Amino acid sequence: MNWLRMMGCLVGVIVSASTLAVEQKISTMDVGPAGIIITHMEGKIALQDGAAPTTDIKLTITNSSEKNFTGTIGFRGGDSQPITLTRGNTATIAVAPDVQYRGERGHIQKAAIDLTILMDGDLPQNAVESVNVAVSLPEGGSPLMKATPPLIENEGAVPSYILFSRGQYTSPLTMLYTMAPVNVRIHKTLTPNPIKEGPVTVSLTLTNVGKETAKGLIIKDSLDPRDFSGEGEGFTLYQGEVNDQRLLWEHTLESLGAGEKTTISYEVIANGAVHDVALDAASVIVDQELAGISNKVWLHK
Repeated sequence: MNWLRMMGCLVGVIVSASTLAVEQKISTMDVGPAGIIITHMEGKIALQDGAAPTTDIKLTITNSSEKNFTGTIGFRGGDSQPITLTRGNTATIAVAPDVQYRGERGHIQKAAIDLTILMDGDLPQNAVESVNVAVSLPEGGSPLMKATPPLIENEGAVPSYILFSRGQYTSPLTMLYTMAPVNVRIHKTLTPNPIKEGPVTVSLTLTNVGKETAKGLIIKDSLDPRDFSGEGEGFTLYQGEVNDQRLLWEHTLESLGAGEKTTISYEVIANGAVHDVALDAASVIVDQELAGISNKVWLHK
């Protein structure tokens, strides 16, 4: 399998065109019935090695209106459940979200779970009062490579996570994880930030949170050549279609032991002030497979 191609499928496009169309539709929807409040969303999501995750999620709904309510509730793309709730009462109902999975056992895998709640096909009038959903890794798995939105990590011999929020609308949860023996966390920073015309240092801190030594790590990063320029070893100017130009930077690290951390930096020149933009994530490739992906850096004023 071409793992570089798969990497592009997994992380290059987090939101597909069809999903964007659904998001646009959601943004113009009417809201659900007044006074029907989702007080809690709780449950479990268990990631699997080589299969779609399993879910066990319950919603607690309170009817604070002056009328009885009969309708449906569920997650976007999943099965809706009928519910009848007399005024002043509360009920808890199990609902199954839509789950998308891509990957191969023993390698990098992606799970997308749409937790967008719909009532009678519309968004609820009020945000969910509290969300507490536990996320577990497959047995033998290393820490998550990436999660959107971010999860709270419980450190331990076997990492676990919690999707937690208060007073927020729920949204799709996308997780990238690997069962390969190498898993590299990358933290990307730019100095200075805010960016003004002149030299800028890009720093990538790599930590091998996997179980084995990573060998022959290929570190890749990219910037917009309209904003930055770079010369010397490691830099390449990519010319694609119209409006598709990238300043690419690449570096090979001989090895990084399990639990080991190192920081690698390179310098570019800012062609002017750069702000109000999120830079691309950096990545690490080991044995032609994605082994790590960084945060996206937001450049502020």
